[in-house]
Amino acid sequence: MNLLTDPLIPVFTSQGREYRSLPGLLAGLGDDTVQRIDGLQRHQEDAFHVFLCYLAGAVLARDGDWNPVRKETFWRDGLRLLAGEAGDDAWSLVVDDLSKPAFMQPPQISILRDEVKWSSFADAADQIDATELAKNHDVKKGRAINSTPYEWMYALVSGNFNTGYSKGGREGFYFPSIKAQKNRIGRVYVYPIAGNSVASSWRLNVSLLNKWQEKCADSPLFDTNGLVLTWLRAWDREPFKTGEISPFFVETTRMVRLQLLCEGCIAAQVRPTKSEPFMAQKELQGRVPDPFIPTDSDQKAISAKSGRWPVEQIYRVIFQKEGVSWPFLEFFLGAGKGGEDNRISFGSMARSKNGTEGYVTQVIHIPHQKMLLFRSRSQREQIADLGKEALEAAKRMQSNVLYPALVKLVESAPRKERKPRDAEKLWINRVTKLYDSQWGDTYFQWLMNIAEPLEKNKERLRWVLILRDIAQHCLDRAEDELPERSARHWRARALARSTFNNYLTSAKNFPDLKEAHHEHIA
Repeated sequence: MNLLTDPLIPVFTSQGREYRSLPGLLAGLGDDTVQRIDGLQRHQEDAFHVFLCYLAGAVLARDGDWNPVRKETFWRDGLRLLAGEAGDDAWSLVVDDLSKPAFMQPPQISILRDEVKWSSFADAADQIDATELAKNHDVKKGRAINSTPYEWMYALVSGNFNTGYSKGGREGFYFPSIKAQKNRIGRVYVYPIAGNSVASSWRLNVSLLNKWQEKCADSPLFDTNGLVLTWLRAWDREPFKTGEISPFFVETTRMVRLQLLCEGCIAAQVRPTKSEPFMAQKELQGRVPDPFIPTDSDQKAISAKSGRWPVEQIYRVIFQKEGVSWPFLEFFLGAGKGGEDNRISFGSMARSKNGTEGYVTQVIHIPHQKMLLFRSRSQREQIADLGKEALEAAKRMQSNVLYPALVKLVESAPRKERKPRDAEKLWINRVTKLYDSQWGDTYFQWLMNIAEPLEKNKERLRWVLILRDIAQHCLDRAEDELPERSARHWRARALARSTFNNYLTSAKNFPDLKEAHHEHIA
């Protein structure tokens, strides 16, 4: 099961479903013959995409020619060069000799010397995957029985990219990744999508990596000729130093080892990590440059929250506001073709007070006309200013118009003993969350399709009308769900509607709507 020589990875081409080796996959992405990589679950797709981009970037950087359209033999030779003395062991799923590395599996010297023991045994690939990324992770774990070699490979990539260093004991996880700042936040993946195939997006992102590495070449953290495959070393015994790793290093965070139980039957043994993988881990606090991770002014990763990607966060990334940095943006705006629409993919694990909420994704569509405008900083700033006003209007519509109307609705309606005040607040919050999700889904569609030349007053009014309709829809739904127990229900509806309309057109909220209404009547 050598990834360099054995066709283990299922793909779809114009000829249908077939299997390719890892070099064959990279060659197919380069010449556009691979249309889709099969068998990936959604929470694995982004990690595997970044993994393939980093491998290509590391090979092409050492070759000196960044043309990603290469033959299979080129990629095979380049990947072997990355492995150094480890040779094909570094690309094999199962290596019996624990003193040697296997694919994304560091050497286990501590096991050989009886200094530590394996802590668990996994007979299903999803048991070594980052199962908390799936919303049903409590039932998902251990269901992928009789896993195929490619499912183990996907699980190794996803598990190492998205899971933390398991320290064990009371302290639990030490750091989730050298590229993430918060405990178990998981990796963040933000990158542009080109065309309708995985191949075109891969080629675009590889070309952007070229531009990015030119900017970070002087960083003391990296060595352009440094180590790429971190599983070559038993890093629990010999931690990495800053300045020793490549900008395209592929991080391994798990102490996992696959073994062949019988023909075609793979299992894994797992143990906690007893020491820090990087000497400067505490000092770095995850602040290691990665072009796929947007960061704020404190160099902390921007990620999904409470089961969704906040619209405000995506706005800050796309328009680089409030100290947010996403290195790919400027390169992407310069590389995009004027006649093609473009998309930006956002993905990460979401956490809230209730714990993990699964893997959350969102794709922002940017029409090709807007790509041309975005290249002009002044025009981009005009759109950004209008977008900021729209965000403020959305919050004002919720807090100053919809919320007071909902309060009137429940306060004037007949109360039942089984529905105390706290429950009423929860009910109101549920309605306002519906409003949040609906305007959030609409925001970028409106912003990316504003007419040119830009007429701010016209577009501002159009957005407020959209918000009004969404808020009214939420109020309608709230009225329908309110129990009809007496005639007081109609009084509650009347008060709620009156409150909604009065606050809607008040001087401190949206006075333009009153003028627009009068013009419509006239």
